[in-house]
Amino acid sequence: MCDTKYQRKCEPKREKKCETVYKKECEEKEKKECRTEYKLEYEPYYEEECKERYVKVCEKVWKSDGYGGKVYVEDPDSCKRAKKSQCEQVRKEREVKVPHEECKYVPYQECRRVPEDKCRYVAKEECRRVPYQDCKRVPHEECRRVHKKVPKQVRVKVCDKTDDRWNNEEVHIQVRDEEEEDHHDDGGAVDFKQEASPAADGEGFTWS
Repeated sequence: MCDTKYQRKCEPKREKKCETVYKKECEEKEKKECRTEYKLEYEPYYEEECKERYVKVCEKVWKSDGYGGKVYVEDPDSCKRAKKSQCEQVRKEREVKVPHEECKYVPYQECRRVPEDKCRYVAKEECRRVPYQDCKRVPHEECRRVHKKVPKQVRVKVCDKTDDRWNNEEVHIQVRDEEEEDHHDDGGAVDFKQEASPAADGEGFTWS
């Protein structure tokens, strides 16, 4: 007798597992850096300067020029020395700080995060339910047909010839017949008659 049951069956396997990791990648570059610097320069400008000097101051009068006309000239008899401020524009230079941009190229690293797949193999078990037959021996009857010979008693007539006459006598004999072990007829003896009758020639007989 068998029943279908299930058992857990596991097999070792290697599985590839991957994950995304990020690594730093850098590249050497240059960039322009500028800053404001100041330098001294000279620029011209004009400034008024005044000085006191002694100058001759004369009065002017009309005089004849000898040609019948008159001119306006200084009178030497009226001249005298006098102080007088005399001013003029003088060109000068002065220092100034002039701003200018000073630039230079400096190296630097430009970095970024780059994704990549990192894989490895890990050991694991893969399990599944597998059917199987759970069998056990139980007592049971096993039948088969067996043929054997069973003796039984029958009645027959025996014929004997005396004095030219047939004498019939009924006797019981046992015969063996084949019968199945697990099957029976009506349970009684088989009753059949054997009747003899003289043959046509008077010497033998026939069964009917």
